[in-house]
Amino acid sequence: MKIRYADEVHQEFSTVVGTIDDWGYVVDPLDSRSRDSSLSPWDYWLGSTRDGKTWALAVSPRDSGPDADGQEAEEWLQIVAYLFDPPQREREPIAEILVRAFEADAGSRPDEAARQAIMDAVSFPEYRSAGQLLAELPEAWHEIPTEFVLRIGLSAGACLYREIFQEYARDSLEGVIDVVCSPRWPGLLFGYSLEAHGVIPMLPWYVDWPLSRRGLNGPELREKVQGTFPWELETDSSLLTLYQHLPKGGRWNAAPYEGEPVVRLKVAGRTADEAVANWHRCARALRRIRRQRAVLEDAAVER
Repeated sequence: MKIRYADEVHQEFSTVVGTIDDWGYVVDPLDSRSRDSSLSPWDYWLGSTRDGKTWALAVSPRDSGPDADGQEAEEWLQIVAYLFDPPQREREPIAEILVRAFEADAGSRPDEAARQAIMDAVSFPEYRSAGQLLAELPEAWHEIPTEFVLRIGLSAGACLYREIFQEYARDSLEGVIDVVCSPRWPGLLFGYSLEAHGVIPMLPWYVDWPLSRRGLNGPELREKVQGTFPWELETDSSLLTLYQHLPKGGRWNAAPYEGEPVVRLKVAGRTADEAVANWHRCARALRRIRRQRAVLEDAAVER
């Protein structure tokens, strides 16, 4: 892995630029708004080659954009730095490395030692397989790299802030169950999806029933889900989702602010029958963990 600045690419510059595509907006990974009182003067954009071996960071003055006549991105984005051969195709750490490199170039050009220090300061995530999380999950999932994604339902009158997501991030099924099966935080409904990472599992069917029992509805075909931005749709990569549920209603079509939710479990499968079988397998395992956690909690209270 190595960092190179745009003016160092020299003759290869035009060739490399031509192979960079999939440009996407990047939320400032260093959060400049919290570091000083002024807004960053730049918007950041990240692009990559299709093989994922070369990544480029481009900047544009804040609040700028392509002209209405369809100006191409390369005409208003200024590429400032490249990252070659990262160990993983992870947009967030790659963006952080390149933004750090861009900021470090504000004074004197960082030497190789300084560039290495920038790369060493940013960690790439490690993902556990579904089988490592819980051996009782369906065997077909065991080798799939996974991560838990926190999803929060918001009632009318409630609000969210960053610290909630930080406080309720979980990386184990035990931790997920502790949150979802605890009394509700008024105005919020917590849920966690166990999502495949780096692969798209071909699981077009799902079953969504209360964790405690089989429901009356049958399996359904999955639809695409919202991507990074509201206007983007992508294939649902979740294997299972454990979440708090209350029926929506009222003027804002939102769950009521008060009230105890039902814990539901949504599980995917390659066929309708497999989704049902997977649901029963996952539900048995999660119920067992819930009982064990309840026993531990009771014992702690008695002490």
